[in-house]
Amino acid sequence: MIRHQRYAHAKQFKRAYRALKTLRTYLGRVSSDIGRKIATDASLKDIFAQPLRLARRVREQRQRQRGPKVYSLHAPEVECIGKGKAHRPYEFGVKVSVAMPRRPVRRPCRGFARQSP
Repeated sequence: MIRHQRYAHAKQFKRAYRALKTLRTYLGRVSSDIGRKIATDASLKDIFAQPLRLARRVREQRQRQRGPKVYSLHAPEVECIGKGKAHRPYEFGVKVSVAMPRRPVRRPCRGFARQSP
C-alpha cells in the first residue's frame, strides 16, 4: 500500500496501478487460501465469514464506483462525507446527531446509517 501511495504521489500512475494490482492479487490469494483451509470446519466458517466478506468487497471495489465502499477494515461503517469546505472537501466517519436537553441528565444520540443510492 505504501508503494502504491508513493507512486501515485509522484504522479507515476502506471507504476501505482501495477502496485495496486499486485496488492489485489495478494489479497485474492490469501483469502482463497483461507477459504480452502476452513472449508471443512463449520465453526471456522462462522468466525471468518465477516472478514472474508470485507476482503472480497475491498478486492472488487474500484476507485470511481457508485454505491457503498469499504474505507476502513476495522470500522466498516465508516463512509465518505462530502463537506464542500475548501481546505477539507471530504471527511471520513459516521454522521451523528446529538440532542442537548435543558436538563443535562441524559444526552440522546443518534447515528445515521449509510444511504444507498
